[in-house]
Amino acid sequence: MAKEMMLGALLPALSLAFNYAEMKLQLVKGTYCLDGSDAGYNYAAPSSGNSTRWVFFMQGGGACLGEDDCKNRAKTKLGTSNKWSQTVTLPNHFFDLDASHNPTFADAHHVYIPYGTGDTHKGTRMADATSFGLYFTGHTNFVNIMKALEAKYNLLSKSTAVLLLGSSAGGVGALSNADTLAEMFTVTPAPRFKTAPDAGFFFPNALPSDFPEHPEYPPSNYSCFAAGKHCGLRDLLQSWAPIPKYLRSPGCLAHYDDPTVCDSIGAAYPFIQTPVFLLENQYDTNQIYKQQGCPKTTDSMAVAYIRMYGEAMRNSTVGVLKDGDGLFSPSCLSHGVSTTIRINGTTLDPVLTDWFWGTGKLTQYYRLVEECPASAGGLPCNTQVASCTLSGGGGGDGCQKELEALGCLAGDGLNACEKCAEQHQSDVKKAGCTSDKISGLCTA
Repeated sequence: MAKEMMLGALLPALSLAFNYAEMKLQLVKGTYCLDGSDAGYNYAAPSSGNSTRWVFFMQGGGACLGEDDCKNRAKTKLGTSNKWSQTVTLPNHFFDLDASHNPTFADAHHVYIPYGTGDTHKGTRMADATSFGLYFTGHTNFVNIMKALEAKYNLLSKSTAVLLLGSSAGGVGALSNADTLAEMFTVTPAPRFKTAPDAGFFFPNALPSDFPEHPEYPPSNYSCFAAGKHCGLRDLLQSWAPIPKYLRSPGCLAHYDDPTVCDSIGAAYPFIQTPVFLLENQYDTNQIYKQQGCPKTTDSMAVAYIRMYGEAMRNSTVGVLKDGDGLFSPSCLSHGVSTTIRINGTTLDPVLTDWFWGTGKLTQYYRLVEECPASAGGLPCNTQVASCTLSGGGGGDGCQKELEALGCLAGDGLNACEKCAEQHQSDVKKAGCTSDKISGLCTA
């Protein structure tokens, strides 16, 4: 999973044109990374000192599967706070301190929640012999972080507006933890609270032709699809889910006989009570290539799989979007929605701001789904970003191509990839890289 903010050493070089909040690390007792080190949050106080508005961003960075994978992860920034930076600057519109750019959240409490549990912020499992001695406590950490913020800054008892963001695994975390946070507020009336996850819709529901009896399962993986079978990712969910001990929606659990169905957002989304604005490309490369195993080729079977996956994503977002929820869904083969991409001439940030506050000036754009001409044949068609299409390189962009050319994506691991990018700051900056792009590509 990708598009995450992690590369602290590169941030100053990439953020000079903006005045983003510099958030300082605060560790919290009773929270744990995979290795047992304290987890926590990064925080920047509002300039006025008395704001009751909050913006959160949950970091992503994939998930670990299996003992070796998780133990290796526990030695990295994604598994131990011993390697976390003391300050984080997030290049995100809602963390901009310039009120002319970000008028409603410039003077807010800004909070960044680092990701150190490998469980998409959903785990509730303390370390024991059956969890390889590791802590999968992403959800437990989330709850305890909110309690710590209440104790220090009156988050739960005095807030008036709260926006919960996250990307990739952090987007999954935002979706999964939103209702928990909503239930924790004690202020009356409850604050305006909404969530806008980016690239967190893991996974869409299968098409009826894929799983006729169980369309609530994720789509078949590529190997099954190519063999004409209906299988794949659902089996992985079933085999892995008991180990981390995931948070699951009570409404979803009551609806389905198989509890692991509720580990997929496509099945869980209809039961989320918090207002949601989904930011999701129709053709998510992390899901299609990394999770589902589709080869990065343009042969007929791979193209057919990409076409199927895009249809499944549209059906699972457009088809079930709840009243009051929003959707920004470009026809793009990429992981993470670009802040510069347009649908019908409209970019995301002003629409998301208008939706959050309910001002109604941009209501007609609350559900933007890019539609392609018949000549596109059901494949990604956005041409503003060349890499959105198959002919544009299968979801890559200038940043990805530069990192590939430099050898940073050669498969030597997350730390080596980030170090490589840091050593070539000038080149990667010219290629349009930002720290969140780099982190995302290095963990993809």
